[in-house]
Amino acid sequence: MSVTHVLIMLMCLCTLAVSGWRGLGVLLSLGLNLLILLVAISLVSLGFDPWWVLVLSSLLLITVIILSAGAGEYTTILALKVSFLVLGIVMLLLIPAEFFAQSSGFAVENSEELEALSLGINVSFPTLGLFAAVIATIGAITEAAIALASLLAEVVEEHPNAAWRTLYPVLQGAGSQIVGTAVNTVLFGFMADFLALALWFSKVHYTLAEILNAKLFVSALLACLYAILGVMAVLPCILGFYRWQHRHD
Repeated sequence: MSVTHVLIMLMCLCTLAVSGWRGLGVLLSLGLNLLILLVAISLVSLGFDPWWVLVLSSLLLITVIILSAGAGEYTTILALKVSFLVLGIVMLLLIPAEFFAQSSGFAVENSEELEALSLGINVSFPTLGLFAAVIATIGAITEAAIALASLLAEVVEEHPNAAWRTLYPVLQGAGSQIVGTAVNTVLFGFMADFLALALWFSKVHYTLAEILNAKLFVSALLACLYAILGVMAVLPCILGFYRWQHRHD
């Protein structure tokens, strides 16, 4: 039994211990998400349009993640709406950013591993870069959307007759704390992923200009920034949806 198998077993046992039988739904959603990703990758490799595969797989991933949270109907619907909206906003930013950054594809540092391999995969590397960037932001967006939608539902339940002017400061303050925590999670994840690359850059004596122009660094940094922008966009979208729903109050 390998270390990976042991860690998977420990994760399953901890999930069941913390969440009880509801943990089975979490594990099932995790397996379903992995299946969606495998099917999406297979479809792209078989020649299907990557854009349609990206849109459909993203919608399916968001739906599975939010439904597996087991929240109430109001929270689930609001989180779905906000996640879809924020994903659309992030994609509008992703397309020109990926075009101007030109950070997709393999970097010079990958040349040794690719010497005996063919790069004729018949798929556009910029499209693959966009695909990977969108998938990387989905987790952060849905996590923030579920947390903020749950917060909104709880506050509204405790103060059903409160005016918008009273609720807004409470939601803004608590929501900012949740967004700040989510942003820190994304940032520390990027720093952990970049640590080995940073040591490698240091060992080969890269200058600051060379680091800022390295594909590996730019692609990782952009993925982190996309996720942070997505998380930060969730709060105003949540507040905007609630305000629009109660615009006559």
